[in-house]
Amino acid sequence: MKIFFAFRIVMSIATIIFSLSSTTTAEAADSLLLKKGSLEINLSLKEILDKRSKTIVTSTPWTTKTAFEGIRLSDLMHFLSANKGKLRLEALDGYWVTIPYTDIEKYNIILAYKANGKFLSKRNFGPFFIIYPYDKMENELNKPMYHSRSIWQVYKIEVEDENL
Repeated sequence: MKIFFAFRIVMSIATIIFSLSSTTTAEAADSLLLKKGSLEINLSLKEILDKRSKTIVTSTPWTTKTAFEGIRLSDLMHFLSANKGKLRLEALDGYWVTIPYTDIEKYNIILAYKANGKFLSKRNFGPFFIIYPYDKMENELNKPMYHSRSIWQVYKIEVEDENL
């Protein structure tokens, strides 16, 4: 019971910080680097915003129910002509994760740049945050493996092992 209470307090504090540090401008996001072998594409936020967006309304282990807006990861992969293998995503703080392409197809995950209509800042999961539809597929996705793949402060996505 004490652990649950402590968790609720931490979540409440995180929610308050999240709502206070959101910004209405794209201060955090200058560009996103996409890489496949020797091919590198730098996409500006404007170029990303010009693409069709998708919204996922979900809670995460770090937020309450939030409307996340972003671009489908599958749409980003079209820039690199990638449709299989693994993606390595890197964050500004050096953290990185690998996401199998099957996750992109199965869960229609997005690279979010807004939360509740406000651009994500570096202090608040930005410039980009990987979002799975946790609430929609709660029994399947609310597991540490998928939580660890919800990387934030993403600045680089690299296609790996495309020959799988």
